[in-house]
Amino acid sequence: MLISLALILVLILFVTILAIENAAAVTISYGLGSVEVSLALVIVISVMVGGAMGMLAGITALIKTKKRTKKRQEEKERALLRAKEKEYAAKLIEACPPEPAPAPAPKVETEKS
Repeated sequence: MLISLALILVLILFVTILAIENAAAVTISYGLGSVEVSLALVIVISVMVGGAMGMLAGITALIKTKKRTKKRQEEKERALLRAKEKEYAAKLIEACPPEPAPAPAPKVETEKS
């Protein structure tokens, strides 16, 4: 965490120096017209937009990873539950032996005419 904070501070310092050194006005043209702004402002806005896009990509990846981890954990829990159910069923079968099969009924002979 401390290293990340240090890297962010170094990046902010670098962008600030770059913006101060490039304070000249530039013309930005877009589809509907053009505007003249400071190059420093263009640099700062570009860095902010890039940072926001990077954060969005990171958050998206984090959410996907958490969902995948949760799904795997649920599958693991279901498999464990199935194993416990099978173990319980086996113990029940051992504890309760099956009843002996009833003796076959005697055949009754009928008279044929």
